Amino acid sequence: MNSVQNNIGGDFAKLLDSGMKKKNTYDVVIGESCIICGQCVDVCTAGALEMNNDNINYNPKKCTRCGLCAEACPVGAIKINRQN
Repeated sequence: MNSVQNNIGGDFAKLLDSGMKKKNTYDVVIGESCIICGQCVDVCTAGALEMNNDNINYNPKKCTRCGLCAEACPVGAIKINRQN
């Protein structure tokens, strides 16, 4: 998990750096394939994800759209979709 935090240079980070970095131009979606492992919560430095019992709660107002949660998810349940 630390490797994800230390290496933010993934494909999503490159996409953000290429001009998409406006706060509300994309949505973070946690899909049904989520296994509630909490890895996304652990890497979220903004505090936008919280684990409550059998659910991951997402707060879009805190989210910086850095993509760490999507990179950390072992099952690919987190998608960050660009809004049109």
